[in-house]
Amino acid sequence: MRRSPSSTSRTSRRVDETHGSSEASTRDDGHRQQQELHRSVLENLAEGVVACDADGKLVLFNRAAREWHRADPRALPPSKWAEHYDLFEGDGVTPLATERIPLMRAYAGEDVRAAEMSIVVKGGAPRTVVASGGPLYDDAGRKVGAVVVMHDVTDARRNLRRYEDLFSFAPDAILMVDEAGRVREANRMAAEMFDRTEEQLVGLSLHDLLGFDPSVLRGESGEPSPSPRSAVRRSGEAFPVDIRVSKVDPDGRLAVAVRDVSAREEAERRMRALSAALDAMADATFILDFDDARVMYANRGASLQLDSTSEALVGASFRDLLAPGDLKAVERLLDQARSSEGEALRVEVSLSGAQRRVPVELSAQRVVLGEGLPCFVVIMRDLTERLERERRENRSQRLEAIGKLASGVAHDFNNALAPILMAIDELRELHPEDAEVLDILEGSAERASKMTRQLLSFARGTAVERQSLDPSFLLEETAGMIRASLPPEIDLGFRCDPHLPTISAEATQIQQVLLNLCVNARDAMDGEGALRLTASAVSVDDELARTIPEAHTGAYVCIRVDDSGSGIPPDVLVRMFDPFFTTKPPDEGTGLGLSNVLGIVKGHGGFLHVESEADRGSTFWVYFPAESELSEPAHHGHAELVLVVDDDVGIQRIAVRMLHRLGYRAVTAKDGAEALEKMARHGDAVKLVLTDYRMPGMDGPTFVRTLQAGSPRLPVVVMSGRSDARVRSAFEACVIASHLSKPFTRAELAARVRDAIAPNAPEAMVTRSLDTGLRA
Repeated sequence: MRRSPSSTSRTSRRVDETHGSSEASTRDDGHRQQQELHRSVLENLAEGVVACDADGKLVLFNRAAREWHRADPRALPPSKWAEHYDLFEGDGVTPLATERIPLMRAYAGEDVRAAEMSIVVKGGAPRTVVASGGPLYDDAGRKVGAVVVMHDVTDARRNLRRYEDLFSFAPDAILMVDEAGRVREANRMAAEMFDRTEEQLVGLSLHDLLGFDPSVLRGESGEPSPSPRSAVRRSGEAFPVDIRVSKVDPDGRLAVAVRDVSAREEAERRMRALSAALDAMADATFILDFDDARVMYANRGASLQLDSTSEALVGASFRDLLAPGDLKAVERLLDQARSSEGEALRVEVSLSGAQRRVPVELSAQRVVLGEGLPCFVVIMRDLTERLERERRENRSQRLEAIGKLASGVAHDFNNALAPILMAIDELRELHPEDAEVLDILEGSAERASKMTRQLLSFARGTAVERQSLDPSFLLEETAGMIRASLPPEIDLGFRCDPHLPTISAEATQIQQVLLNLCVNARDAMDGEGALRLTASAVSVDDELARTIPEAHTGAYVCIRVDDSGSGIPPDVLVRMFDPFFTTKPPDEGTGLGLSNVLGIVKGHGGFLHVESEADRGSTFWVYFPAESELSEPAHHGHAELVLVVDDDVGIQRIAVRMLHRLGYRAVTAKDGAEALEKMARHGDAVKLVLTDYRMPGMDGPTFVRTLQAGSPRLPVVVMSGRSDARVRSAFEACVIASHLSKPFTRAELAARVRDAIAPNAPEAMVTRSLDTGLRA
């Protein structure tokens, strides 16, 4: 069956209407869903979103915006808004006018970009937001409302302000520098440091401020590196700085921190000066921890006194440095110092060391360091030298008192001895049968008289006539004298430096010193051992002089006496030079030998030193001042031969020694007759005669007259201990070049010989070795 067309048409129209209605419904549903999605997205955004319609009525205020405002302004009339929150400019202080509210600006048609405002909810903390937005238009261009999106920058602004505060008030100067090395920003300290305003610093190059190319701040890897430099103030003054650099971004911008270290360097300089001053102190100086007395600092004096290093001492307990028996005294010292700030307290203790105890004086004081840290400053002074000096002073005072007593005793004793000695000769004539008894009495009286003379010599010294002496000759003579008194089992050694300077001395007294020391050495060796005599030229410097009592710096001849005897006990060592002190039996020693030795040495301007060890023997060093060395004369000898005529062998030897050093040769004769024999042997080779005045046999004047009868042009220099008219008249008939008074120095001898020989000297002569001088 077929349907009519009209029926079909109607059916078709109904179907189309039903389909269209269904599509519209579907579109509405989708639109609603999309709106719900948009609303949900807007509602859950972290940013605050507000919008109004064409009439300015709020139509959108999402959850973030409501939370920031603590209310829904859509439900409040504008007159009620201020009851819930206030709006301020970005500074958080200036109230925000209505026309300045970002949404109002957008509604008015303004394109709002990053407008900053502060939302202050009643009873809440301020919140800073940055708002951006603008007006909304439909497709026809009609304004349908406005929208603003707000971003919460409260934390960021707080961090920024914190950074700005740190940047502005940082104790170091901070310069933000671009890739070209120019300052783009500077803080307050930079302005103060470089004596410019912050604005004046902007645009300056680091080269202007720090004096170097900023590119050197980068290492090879491009990473910033620290670099100590000098900066320059506006006045041109340079000052030391520490520079630290960090990279800000990959574009090459840098943050340069500059610290003025002038005060630090000055403090370090003062600390170095203070440390140097403390190290220069002979006293040991410690800084101790206030609680446990551990060493925090020790100077060089402490290292020397304790034979350690400062590094080893720091950290050690101060108590460990002291002898155990003195710990209580030190504890009392520190306890008193704890309660006596500013007062130095002292105590004498001993150091604890390897087999030694050193007496020291401690002073402790409580001080507070710059950081408010209390501590002890302890100064330790070695008392060894002071006690030794006090001992010497006491001994000197004791000797002075004994000397005064001895002088009086000796004077009275001499008066008592005089009639005894004078009466013995009378008694011999009256009682010849008692000669043996009288001889005993005379011997005893002579010994007593000798002791009296020794007492007087000790008490007031003896005025003696000194002359230039050759120490080697004295030692040789003394060795010969002492050798006869030594048993065969004692080995005697004798050695002198080849070129000893002369000394100004009285020969008998010097020999008395040497004999006393040698006899004591012999007695200490108990019949066998070794005795050594040596003489050398020495220079006593400050360091050596400090170690020997009463020593002075200068040139000396040192005579050393060594023995291998039993040694000297310590208690004897400190008293051995006291008068009347002896360890020998009463009938063997007077106790005046060594006291006279000391007196003679001091009387000659010298000093002595002794060391001894039990069972190892003793050593005496005796120092006599050397006569000043003669500078090389302008006219030096050329091995001319000089005849020396003198009956004194000592004067012969020292004259020959001086002549050799002056560049001459010499032969000697003991009187005029022997001198004429030497002249006959050497003839014209002799260019000068040095002759004494008084000699046994043929004396000086007779010899010279006889000599000049055959050699009238031979120059003669007369040596004599007298320079009176008698000597000159004795040589009146002779031609004398000059006179030379005994004792004479090498300089005086050089001048006389030079003046006598020079006019007759040949223009050129072959110099011979001084060691090949002719023997007499």
